[in-house]
Amino acid sequence: MLVDFSADYPDGSNSSEYLVQPTRYLPENFTYAQNLPCPERLPSMKGLIEVNMTEIPMEEIELRSSKYFDIEFGGHWKPKDCRPRWKVAILIPFRNRHKHLPILFQHLIPMLQRQRLQFAFYVIEQSGSQPFNRAMLFNVGFLEAMKDLDWDCLIFHDVDHIPENFSGEARRIVGECTGT
Repeated sequence: MLVDFSADYPDGSNSSEYLVQPTRYLPENFTYAQNLPCPERLPSMKGLIEVNMTEIPMEEIELRSSKYFDIEFGGHWKPKDCRPRWKVAILIPFRNRHKHLPILFQHLIPMLQRQRLQFAFYVIEQSGSQPFNRAMLFNVGFLEAMKDLDWDCLIFHDVDHIPENFSGEARRIVGECTGT
């Protein structure tokens, strides 16, 4: 399934008299130095993306993450070509969804990297046979994440929700971090 992310607005248009016009994208060949802030919007934040719901073993995601996506142990990443504007922790409550987790990572990692965000994943797993307590897991995840870093933004994300619209999801993440 291919999703078209070239439109700037949810209705598929590129302009609206009711919405504020988006910031222009930087030229494709624009580069930043490590000591300068990452841009808010890059050309890589629009275009087509393939949504693939095929099951994939977690071991394969771990291998890809360290080898191709340069993800550090524990699910941490930050851009090396610029200074990230936002530090984002993604909290994922989890229990018995072993098929969903690798699919989620397969989609979230590239999306977050395209935005040049510093990010980390916190998968908070509930064991036992008690009813699933999503709110408690978010609370635990928040406390654990804040021990690691002073995050600008925390995203509470369900393991079975895959971003389908890069423009909408990406803007929502950045908007949540900046308050816009």
